[in-house]
Amino acid sequence: FVGSYYLCKDMLNKQDCKYGDNCTFAYHQEEIDVWTEERKGTLNRDLLFDPLGGIKRGNLTIIKILKEHQGIFTFLCEICFDSKPRIISKGLKDSPAVCSNLAAKHSFYENKCLVHIVRSTSLKYSKIRQFQEHFQFDVCRHEVRYGCLREDSCHFAHSFIELKIWLLQQYSGMTHEDIVQESKKFWQQMEAHAGKANNNMASARTPISNTFDLQMKFVCGQCWRNGQVVEPDKDLKYCSAKAHHCWTKERRVLLVMSKAKKKWVSVRPLPSIRNFPQQYDLCIHAQNGRKCQYVGNCSFAHSPEEREMWTFMKENKILDMQQTYDMWLKKHNPGKPGEGTPLTSREGEKQIQMPTDYADMVVPYSR
Repeated sequence: FVGSYYLCKDMLNKQDCKYGDNCTFAYHQEEIDVWTEERKGTLNRDLLFDPLGGIKRGNLTIIKILKEHQGIFTFLCEICFDSKPRIISKGLKDSPAVCSNLAAKHSFYENKCLVHIVRSTSLKYSKIRQFQEHFQFDVCRHEVRYGCLREDSCHFAHSFIELKIWLLQQYSGMTHEDIVQESKKFWQQMEAHAGKANNNMASARTPISNTFDLQMKFVCGQCWRNGQVVEPDKDLKYCSAKAHHCWTKERRVLLVMSKAKKKWVSVRPLPSIRNFPQQYDLCIHAQNGRKCQYVGNCSFAHSPEEREMWTFMKENKILDMQQTYDMWLKKHNPGKPGEGTPLTSREGEKQIQMPTDYADMVVPYSR
């Protein structure tokens, strides 16, 4: 969840919450403050009373760390990473001994550092320093609050993930090279498992018809990120919320009603309109009920509904979400103008499409 946290309405009305521990709203302002700090990474409740968070050294493995924290371990150029502003440089594909920062061309093998990369609301990079015997098994309180001025010379861990790697290195003697290889091996196994599962699902999957029967509607994207389902006003200029966000093509989100979950699910535009795959498969993270960690526009569907929508659009050669919605609306509500379409385009016989409408979708993506 990336939106703002809100107080439970039952608690505001001084009533018992009917959802109990399953309530997704905060019971008091202090809980909102804690959730906010945890999301920013400045607070870890496991460390409040136990610096090691109950970790037993013998139970730590790279697989367990990745399953808990997600992300990947990789090498980046340390000189570029420590520069201000920070520069993210890997080894060049054609010349791996040199970093990808063409303006500097540092020796990559002599200056590489281990980094944990995870995608949440944005990319988060955590440098993992090589463990030394004089290091302290605790997280630096300065780094958590406002940043440690001692940087690499600090004897305390600068993240919970760095602390766990130190514990693992002390117990097992693993090197940074071993950690990166274990990380690669883990994700290769996960991808292979996902591909096998998708093939099994594809063989048992019934053909999707040329009609799309799921209920759908356009909502305000900004309100949707805040956990609200808000449709436009009658003039299609603003959303109907009190904030009155502008109603434009770029700021709206298409939702479909999931028959399995009995709730609205967002559907992204096609990842590419240049080359259609033979079939769309589910993202491995979505299959496991986790947030997608892919950096960029994931070309795997994040829900069965999204996969069904993409397949319908591919088979019917529909490239635009508005066209899909208009087709559905014409079948289920004949004679009703499209809710996602501005009044000016309703009056014309044909919607005018500009070349820039698909500018963000024609860029090729690769995993």
